[in-house]
Amino acid sequence: MLKRPMRELIHQTIRRFEAAGISSPEINARMIWAHVMGLETWELTLRKQEPDEDQRRIAESLISAREKRIPLQHLLGSVGFCDLQLDVCSEVLIPRPETELLVETALKIARKMDHDDLRCLDMATGSGCIAISLAEALPEATILGVDLSNHALKWAKHNAEKNRLSNRVSWLCSDLWESITPDQEKWDIATCNPPYIATHEIQTLEPEVRDHDPVLALDGGVDGLDFYRRIANEALPFMRPAGKLILECGMGQASSIIQIFISASWFANEIIQDYNEMDRVIVFSPLHESSRP
Repeated sequence: MLKRPMRELIHQTIRRFEAAGISSPEINARMIWAHVMGLETWELTLRKQEPDEDQRRIAESLISAREKRIPLQHLLGSVGFCDLQLDVCSEVLIPRPETELLVETALKIARKMDHDDLRCLDMATGSGCIAISLAEALPEATILGVDLSNHALKWAKHNAEKNRLSNRVSWLCSDLWESITPDQEKWDIATCNPPYIATHEIQTLEPEVRDHDPVLALDGGVDGLDFYRRIANEALPFMRPAGKLILECGMGQASSIIQIFISASWFANEIIQDYNEMDRVIVFSPLHESSRP
């Protein structure tokens, strides 16, 4: 890479990312250069610091990899989520900003519950982003994260350690409720960002998702709703009487999911929209609870 000033390097990188079809090319460019330079993104063109030859070589390697549609988060090694820093790789789904809405909703509900023995279960925990965020914000609660993948749980445990929350959250390898005993373990809050992409749609996703997120975390079956059916039909024995299920969903799925849960004796308390005004998070309670004052 020719020796150019920082501003020109950023603009050159933006043009390369635009040509590669990468969305938000300026954000990607600035984050890579900030990472290489050890700066915040806003400092890049305000400070007079210029990259040395080693930094230019490292940046060129990252830029070339990003042009091949390797996710930015994998290249940088971590992602910000609910004021935490989480490490990610191809073995776990990259946490998305939309999932922060699920955490915010769970915290709002948890803080209204009027007992000390608060128990929160996060299913299909992946990187641990939801469980760890709940553990950080609810220091007195019991938090359990479960996942079918031992590889994912390895990263969830690592992220808990990274954020000094290992003693606040437990982990279990389980296919949803399979390894949980309903007679002994009941929950006030159960969260889940399940796989919700229809199998036939996976090949149409952006390369960053299609080729680098684990298929296990994406594939929701023929119509994308397999895991919602399982949760709706299996969850009741594991919930306390006033328990709440808080689930993330994909575009256009909310009405179908609500019908699935109504048929399984659940009531939809609330639907929360994301920043694009799309139904993104649904809160359910056992149907008998909806009639309580």
